[in-house]
Amino acid sequence: MSTPESAPNLAPIPSSQPTATARPPLRLLAPAIALAIFWTYTLAAPYVELAMLHRFLSRMAVTTLLLLTTLIWWFASRHFRWRAKLLVPAVALASLVVASRVSDPSVDAFGMILSGVPWIATLGVAWLALTRSSRPLTRLLGLSAVPVLVFGVFALLRWEGLDGRQSSQFAWRWTPSREERFLASRAGVVPEITLPSENWIEQPGDWTSFRGGAREGAVANVALADWAQHPPRLVWKQAVGPAWSSMILVDGRLVTQEQRGEVETIVCYDAAMGQEQWTHDDSFRFYEALSGPGPRGTPTFADGRIYASGATGLLNCLESADGRCVWSQNALQSAGGAVPQWGFSVSPLVVDGMVVLFAGGGEGRSLVALDAETGEQRWAAPGGTQSYSSPQLMTIHGVRQIVMQDNRGLMGVAVDDGRVLWRHASDSETAQPMLQPHLVGEGRLIAGWDNGIIRLALTPADGEWSVVQEWTSNALKPSFNDFALHKGHLYGLDDGIFCCVDAETGKRRWKKGRYGFGQQLLIPDQDRILVLGEKGNVILVAANPERHEELGEFQAISGKCWNHPILAHGRLYVRSDEELACFDITPPTETP
Repeated sequence: MSTPESAPNLAPIPSSQPTATARPPLRLLAPAIALAIFWTYTLAAPYVELAMLHRFLSRMAVTTLLLLTTLIWWFASRHFRWRAKLLVPAVALASLVVASRVSDPSVDAFGMILSGVPWIATLGVAWLALTRSSRPLTRLLGLSAVPVLVFGVFALLRWEGLDGRQSSQFAWRWTPSREERFLASRAGVVPEITLPSENWIEQPGDWTSFRGGAREGAVANVALADWAQHPPRLVWKQAVGPAWSSMILVDGRLVTQEQRGEVETIVCYDAAMGQEQWTHDDSFRFYEALSGPGPRGTPTFADGRIYASGATGLLNCLESADGRCVWSQNALQSAGGAVPQWGFSVSPLVVDGMVVLFAGGGEGRSLVALDAETGEQRWAAPGGTQSYSSPQLMTIHGVRQIVMQDNRGLMGVAVDDGRVLWRHASDSETAQPMLQPHLVGEGRLIAGWDNGIIRLALTPADGEWSVVQEWTSNALKPSFNDFALHKGHLYGLDDGIFCCVDAETGKRRWKKGRYGFGQQLLIPDQDRILVLGEKGNVILVAANPERHEELGEFQAISGKCWNHPILAHGRLYVRSDEELACFDITPPTETP
């Protein structure tokens, strides 16, 4: 019996080569969520109340979260083989190393990482999303090109510091910087001025020291024009070298400090026309990446002489007539102090024939008094090692004293011998005080404190002083922007937004007006405040605790305006890190 014919076998013949397994899809959910968190924070940060340090730390936190999430997701995915997974980070690291070596000196590796990681992650995820159907090799090569592109762009940039909200400012590295343009404009300029032989004499209404004679940032007896009918009139404007110094005005002359290349310069201008009168130069250049180059302190005038401290601690005593140096010494080095991170920012206080300034020598020589005639030390008081504030003369319960705030807290010392009268310790010795305190009534003191403000009650009894902390408040977080006290209320910039706070309770009354991290002047007899915005705009605001009310605004200067404005003899003087200008703000004179 024959067997039936077998049906053909249609099964595939096994191959000697194994069949390649399909690659699992590359899921983008994890990095997409991390990117959403980062960009949501970045867009919302300008509207969130944060102290300067907390803003920086939160930016670091979200960037670190993005970096770690992206790396964990990348190495955990099974879409690419391990050699491919290692290729992209290796290319990114190599690009960073090369870019940091060829980049402008202002752009360091840390800055490139902090600013570059978000863009690498964003562009990389976008590339992978757009090339889902492309070959793995195409996706891998495009992804590897992203860090090369991002770090390559950073190699073409020059970093120009941060604004008050810590947003980076960049320019193309081949374009001249503001300082370079200023120096080029001065090439060959030699002022032809006949200088007076006699030193200046202080006139009524002059502005002789930082924030005025009492260091309160207030000026009385000013007739303001109606800005709607008669806006401020530009008298003169000119370029200046970078610095965060304010100005003084004495006997028709305006004095400030500037950085001019490798030279730290004290400059005298004619207040009426803006023409340079004389300069005093010192071969120092302080530069700090976040805030840039130049002096920080404001000169002081007393008894015909000018006292000014530079960013490295050099204190000069100059004849006001011609800028000739009488004596100079580095008070910081003499006291054993160190240049602070953001530069020596003290504005000297001249009182009773002494020049008083913070020197940061710690227990032995924190606050020092030098003889105004010779520069010899008269006394020294113990205290902290860090401060961007300046000594301030106050009379509390009938006792003249010098109030100073440093990283160890607030203290008052006797004018004659520097004896410490009272002290209120800081919550942390890492504090970086930058503001001037205000005396509220009899024996009440309000000052910047940690992430807000503090109010102290000071009472002398039996040769000792009692210091009671009445309250702290974060309703006003003034950073480095001094606030004003008027009729029982504080007016200042709370994280760049103008606000009013009850000085009795520390409670906020209102908050409105995004002026950035600028400065202000109080005109108390007219219930007005002049705010110099961070971007050079000047806003006239009513000092009204009931509501925020703008009465006028104009654009005054360009550049970053962290410098304090001054108001003297009906003229407003404003400056930034690149311009200085004078405006007439009085009502126009009616002609018959």
